[in-house]
Amino acid sequence: FQDCDSLAGISLGEFVTHIGESAFEGCTSLASINLGASAAHIGESAFQDCDSLAGISLGEFVTHIGESAFEDCTSLTSITIPKSLS
Repeated sequence: FQDCDSLAGISLGEFVTHIGESAFEGCTSLASINLGASAAHIGESAFQDCDSLAGISLGEFVTHIGESAFEDCTSLTSITIPKSLS
């Protein structure tokens, strides 16, 4: 979905465990993300340059957030990180 600049929201199912490298990079209109509870791996640059993304809550099973996963998300003001990453 890289560079899908008209994509406004995504909702991933409960069985998605891996979000690949640059999966949504450059989706400048992406404002909402609903990650499934099973999402454990967020790849490098997965949401980089998602300018409209204001907040994200990561599920309790996230164990990896890749380098630059949320780089240049200029509207991002809130991120909830589970205890599994602390």
